[in-house]
Amino acid sequence: MDILKKYPKKVVLSDGTEVTIRPLKKGDKAALIDFFSRVPAKDRNFLRDDVTDRKLVASWVDNLNYEVVLPLIAEYNGRIMGDITLQRRRYGWKKHVGDVRVVVASEFQKKGLGTSLVREVVELARELGLEKLAVEIPVKLTPAIKAFARCGFQKVAVIPDLVKDQEGNYTSITLMVTDLRPSEF
Repeated sequence: MDILKKYPKKVVLSDGTEVTIRPLKKGDKAALIDFFSRVPAKDRNFLRDDVTDRKLVASWVDNLNYEVVLPLIAEYNGRIMGDITLQRRRYGWKKHVGDVRVVVASEFQKKGLGTSLVREVVELARELGLEKLAVEIPVKLTPAIKAFARCGFQKVAVIPDLVKDQEGNYTSITLMVTDLRPSEF
């Protein structure tokens, strides 16, 4: 994909730390498994997939298809500290909409890494011709909601008790969307 030629890209976080953002590639299997193994249980509680399942995480790398899921990672000192995916559909009534998922290592939270990753995905989505991006965030994850809002996402709905966390507790979801189409003004 030509749009990926701009990577790797260096980004300086709010505390002065420099990270490298780039697409996930086939050789990143061990690093991605390591990254997800370091995600604390309290953060894993809100993920859609069991990232402690090494085979599942390995399958994501083994089955990389940038046309369907475009994962970007943030590296620091050779280790993955953040992962964001842009998920697209090739067909159907939502093929113009991309879905976003993001995970940031606890030691890199509140430094602007999540916001930097979201900005990268917004830019890529525009270049890919997507018209909208959507993200579902548990209402309890206020920092994530704020990071997406800083990148132009707007809260369009709160769906009460839509999901259950890993402990079986119901959690409400905030649906946020950003419109990528050029404005008329």
